[in-house]
Amino acid sequence: MKVPFELSDEILKILTQNYNKTYTLEKLTSIIMLTNNMTCERACQAKVLDALIFLDNKGFIVLNLDTDESSLAKKAPIKTNN
Repeated sequence: MKVPFELSDEILKILTQNYNKTYTLEKLTSIIMLTNNMTCERACQAKVLDALIFLDNKGFIVLNLDTDESSLAKKAPIKTNN
């Protein structure tokens, strides 16, 4: 399944704002729903989970599948726009 890069970027932005904090799937979904005016929580949560798995596989984040918590990987290569 293809993951929209915009969603992956948005998740990375959320995680980098407080890089020592972990976010649950539910918390990330609620933040993204608020910022994008989305109403279907289940569909949004599925997209967020797909993006989290993608980012975890690429080494950008650490996703704990037991707790659904995500955090920024300590050695994640982050690209910034200057």
